[in-house]
Amino acid sequence: MFNTIILFSAIVVAVLGACDNPTSVADLDRKQYAGEWMGHVAAGNPIFPINPCLTLEIGENDADKVKLGFKTGEGKAVIEGEVVSSSGGDFKTVFGGKKLLYKVLATDYKTHAVIYMCDEDTGNGNIAVHMRSRSPDATLLEEKLAAAQKLLSKPLSPRTESDHSKC
Repeated sequence: MFNTIILFSAIVVAVLGACDNPTSVADLDRKQYAGEWMGHVAAGNPIFPINPCLTLEIGENDADKVKLGFKTGEGKAVIEGEVVSSSGGDFKTVFGGKKLLYKVLATDYKTHAVIYMCDEDTGNGNIAVHMRSRSPDATLLEEKLAAAQKLLSKPLSPRTESDHSKC
């Protein structure tokens, strides 16, 4: 009986702590996707704080650093990460000491990208809508966030926004 309880507990922890697996863009054009994206809105448990002026920069190649930027009291801070492997819109990264799954769920390369990011150790994840522009398109953000929620096994909350007005 005790062994059954331990086994059941291990299964519950494994299921509850697992990352979701939404379908990403299979034929992501890294050259077009590369560059800086402004994180405007996210839903779920942030892996890193959603601070003002949140940016994500990804390179054309796996050898390029991934950079997460945000505003601090003294200016702008940048955390660098590494791409361990990638396939299409799926990236496995090491970022700030965390093993992260990063998935590009949708993008038009010019205005917006919808991403899913999850800490592989804790299963803590979020979806976010990033834009190339510092000025958000509120209608587009709402539309893309709602569509992204439907790609997940269950909707994520709470919602968090990043202010880019003073960046």
